Amino acid sequence: MENMKMEAFLNDNVVIPENIKNMTREELEKAIAQLENELKKRKSEKGKNLRE
Repeated sequence: MENMKMEAFLNDNVVIPENIKNMTREELEKAIAQLENELKKRKSEKGKNLRE
């Protein structure tokens, strides 16, 4: 069963929106950094909620 999931994943196509394709390297790095910071914030908030 697990093998089937991996096979499906390997065959999936990823569509990258034009606005992302057209970003400069600096814009991409900035967008990735913002997403990483948001993820860290969410994980931190989730951890705080579990401790309460």
